[in-house]
Amino acid sequence: MVAHLDEAGVMANHYPMLIAWFGALFKQDSTIKKAFYGKRSTMGENGRRLLDFLAKHPIDSLHAEEPVGPGQNDMYWASFFATGDTAYIGRILTNAVRYDAERTYLMPFLAAQTAKWSLAANARQHPAVQAFLAKKEGKLPIVHDILTRDPGIIKLETTAILQQQQAKGGWRR
Repeated sequence: MVAHLDEAGVMANHYPMLIAWFGALFKQDSTIKKAFYGKRSTMGENGRRLLDFLAKHPIDSLHAEEPVGPGQNDMYWASFFATGDTAYIGRILTNAVRYDAERTYLMPFLAAQTAKWSLAANARQHPAVQAFLAKKEGKLPIVHDILTRDPGIIKLETTAILQQQQAKGGWRR
């Protein structure tokens, strides 16, 4: 699989998400990890680099080191879709809760908004996401909003807030 991704150029273009996907998968199932590392010599340079990187950097520390922002959410989604582990959905939800009111710093604001949008979109398509959020709905008010609002509306509101803040003088990075 890594060899095919490498040949197709995917390895070079989507590296952070692939790191999260493979890192979580390898953490969850050591037999898959051994099988991939056993094929290392047949892989292209990018595939070998990915495996070498993951051998030195555990996925949990990579998640912790990733700056708060949309990229962090993307990595959590990749890890969830690789493993089905809803703990990664919990981390995305934490970004939505923690940073929803942020109006000073851009990246935390974007972390919250992309978390809300992606949770809303994926809850409509993926039963495990829907079930995870349904369990949290009575405990966290934001979850009701995520489950009942159209993801497109969340995107439009995000754009409006971005424009309002820019008109007020911009964002801190």
